[in-house]
Amino acid sequence: MTTNATTTLSRVWQPMQIGPLRLKNRIIVPPRVLNWGEDGVLSQRHLDHYRRLVEGGAAMIVTEQHAAYPIAKGSFHHPCSAWEMHSVPQFQKMADIVHEHGAMGAVELFGPGTHDKGMMLLDEWHPLWGVSDIPSIVHNEVPSVMGQREIDEIVAGFVRSARNVRDGGLDGVELHAAHGYLLCQFLSSIYNKRTDRYGGSLENRARIILDIARGIRAEVGDDLALGIRLSYDEFVDGVGITPDEADEHVRLFASTGLFDYFSISAGSYHTLHRGTAPMQEDDGHLVPFARRAKEIVSDRAAVIAVGKIKDLHLAEEVIASGAADVVAMGRAQLADPQIVRKTLEGREHEIIRCTSVNECIGRLFDETEVICMMNPVTGREARWGTTDRVAPEDAKSVLVVGGGPSGLKLASVAATRGHRVTLVEERDELGGHLNLLSSMPQQPGWAVAADDLVRAAQNAGVEIRLGTRADADFVRSFGADRVFLAVGSYYDTRGVSPWTPQVDEVPGIDAPHVLAIDEAVRRVLEHGGSALGPRVVIVDESGQYLPLGLAELVAEAGAHVSIVTPQMYVGAELERHLGLPWKMPRLLDLGVEFVPQRRLDAVSGACVVTSDLWNGRSVEIPDVSTLVLSIHRRSRTDLAEELVDLGETVQRVGDALAPRKIAELTYEGELIGRQI
Repeated sequence: MTTNATTTLSRVWQPMQIGPLRLKNRIIVPPRVLNWGEDGVLSQRHLDHYRRLVEGGAAMIVTEQHAAYPIAKGSFHHPCSAWEMHSVPQFQKMADIVHEHGAMGAVELFGPGTHDKGMMLLDEWHPLWGVSDIPSIVHNEVPSVMGQREIDEIVAGFVRSARNVRDGGLDGVELHAAHGYLLCQFLSSIYNKRTDRYGGSLENRARIILDIARGIRAEVGDDLALGIRLSYDEFVDGVGITPDEADEHVRLFASTGLFDYFSISAGSYHTLHRGTAPMQEDDGHLVPFARRAKEIVSDRAAVIAVGKIKDLHLAEEVIASGAADVVAMGRAQLADPQIVRKTLEGREHEIIRCTSVNECIGRLFDETEVICMMNPVTGREARWGTTDRVAPEDAKSVLVVGGGPSGLKLASVAATRGHRVTLVEERDELGGHLNLLSSMPQQPGWAVAADDLVRAAQNAGVEIRLGTRADADFVRSFGADRVFLAVGSYYDTRGVSPWTPQVDEVPGIDAPHVLAIDEAVRRVLEHGGSALGPRVVIVDESGQYLPLGLAELVAEAGAHVSIVTPQMYVGAELERHLGLPWKMPRLLDLGVEFVPQRRLDAVSGACVVTSDLWNGRSVEIPDVSTLVLSIHRRSRTDLAEELVDLGETVQRVGDALAPRKIAELTYEGELIGRQI
């Protein structure tokens, strides 16, 4: 797409006044926990990323959640705090960066409440402060119920934090009353069981928020814009916050005149998969909630829409329809911080799109730094913020064998730097393992990933040859200066598993009805779900999308399917990406059987022999028509070994070096492409 966005879009480019701040356009960056904090404040990594965002056209950045009182720094490692004085110099640096580019900056203020870990920070152990004695559904730690003293300390902390933001030269603060955190817990009957002036009626449950807002206004006046982020639905079977009750929250808050904007989100810790939805959810799925809020607020304040709004054309529709005044694009600007500028300049074909695979969220749950699977530069702007081209006389001829994620990324980066790059792929399509993943039900993000990698290579001028088998003779005769073998991996069919280290090969595993999962998927795609017969057992140790997707396809065709895993539960990797709540109900409806904590021991005719992980008790599964193995992958090394024996210098990359996650492959491609 190369159309000029100045003619196809209009509303997104219009400036807007929100309280004391003026947005140069209608696209902002919402709060996103990046886990990059250092010493409890914004790090240089944050600031480098923020610079990239405002250079890329974002009108405002709202920081990730900042602790607004002393014991609010938990919930995630590497937290940031706003109430501590040493946050002010970092706010000043952020203000200088955003203002230099005509953008605005705000800080989200929050407390975790019960959704915290009191022992997370080694020197700051403490009991949690809860609205009631309800533990977190995730952390399962019973809090100490707050009294008036604790509530007063929280209000004072929010006010002090706002003062620090103002003193740091930034433009606004946003109260985090969404996603099940402290202020949301006061609003929600799931957590708020109080019988005092902070519980019971809607007005009582909103009291602390209004006390905070009035305190901030008294402290900073109109120097800062004041916003609030709300969950419009907790999606918990009609209890807690529902859309009808959220309407009343908005009506109450808008009537006070305290707030300059409302950022409308949804979900809670019971339903994280609805707030930061994976690829199974529709784009823009939360926009109807923003529309409800806007109908109530009218012109009294701005309304910001969020929720899988991944391109500016959808943002334009949202604003033009009157559903919201401003659109916040979170993961989309993590994937490509330049998305606004590229759209404005008619370079949409260069945009790195969000796939909604949610590797970013998985990293957050792992308590590690957040990254984007598709864009290795995000979070590494200081290191890779620019792409240096080589001098023409230093340009090299580069041959990349294999068109999967690592090969494509390496090729595009090397070509962008000025090298002459040829990529050859034995199949008739590029994408490698991504194509297998995208063939599964409700997995469109993998196709987006493949398409973006292919487009980047084409944009960079890589010469691509499909249907070309690169054997040793081909590589030697090509005569490239550098040769990279990105020939991928294959699924092991010996049944070798770290759960059974005493076994080199599972007895009977060479039976004809035992298939590696990639072969099983291809058979089903070619011949239909019945191709594997009426009784299918999938042994999975990956916890990933492919085995569950195959189970769905086969079960839809009427087969009885069991998924056996030695792990604690089926689909562990999907849980990291918030995909499990979408997939499990479908599989249960189809009658798929989940068999966790069970090892594969042997294949005896049509019988699959397993054993319990804990007591070793043998359990047989009879009458199996197909046994599918999704245990682990092995690198393809034959070509590399042959070329090395012939005296050639080659380098294995990607899965051909070690089978890994897609994020690792794109990182490696970026790294090597920059090193040539």
